Amino acid sequence: LKDMGFFDENGKFNASDRFIAILSGTSRQGNYLNAVWEAIRIYGLLPERDLPGRLDDRTPWEWEDWMNPAAITQEMKDKAKKVLDILQFAYEWVATDPESLKYHLKQAPIQIAAPVCSPWNTTEIIKACTAGAGHSTIIDGFLDKKELKDFDHYNPFAKRLAWNYKIAAALKGIVEVKATKLINKPSMIIYKEQGKPALYVAVGDKLIAFTTDFETYKKDFEAAKIIELASSEFAKFKVAQSVAIKTK
Repeated sequence: LKDMGFFDENGKFNASDRFIAILSGTSRQGNYLNAVWEAIRIYGLLPERDLPGRLDDRTPWEWEDWMNPAAITQEMKDKAKKVLDILQFAYEWVATDPESLKYHLKQAPIQIAAPVCSPWNTTEIIKACTAGAGHSTIIDGFLDKKELKDFDHYNPFAKRLAWNYKIAAALKGIVEVKATKLINKPSMIIYKEQGKPALYVAVGDKLIAFTTDFETYKKDFEAAKIIELASSEFAKFKVAQSVAIKTK
């Protein structure tokens, strides 16, 4: 990920909001709560530097320019998709009551759909109201029984929602590093006797047995080369005590 350019000058992971906003079909009316995660699962992520969301600190984008699909090249799509070889993206819907949110916050921040209750642009606790859900933000913490800490993309960014704030839907995104198959590049030669499962490493004129058999070794270290010896050749070696080799 570092070689692909995902880490900024502060060492922070920074993916392009603009890239995934366009590909997820975001409109002036917004988007479905899970649409961005679905787009990430399909298209991957692109470094911010490859498709920046800001011209500079002062110049705002026009909507049509910022959301222009023509800004995304096939080269960008190909690069973004390589992330899916490294990271696995998923999401799940979670219950919206405060106790459930507390539980799921142990694993990840929670994306929510909720009403914009007045006054919204404040650093004080925002009380619950009866308006319908019309905005998506992120719950990233709480003060038990008092407030939900909410991250918004409108200033002030750190908002405080009342403990009983009405939340229509909640979604937890999950990102995991994909398991990679361990490929062994041994500096030693592996031997086995033809027709038998045991494996050995040669040390001088001795063969030291692994505590794993041939089939297990092939599964975990499929790139390794193994020399099979005829029984007459195998007999020329002395077999020493076994040594444990960690295969996983």
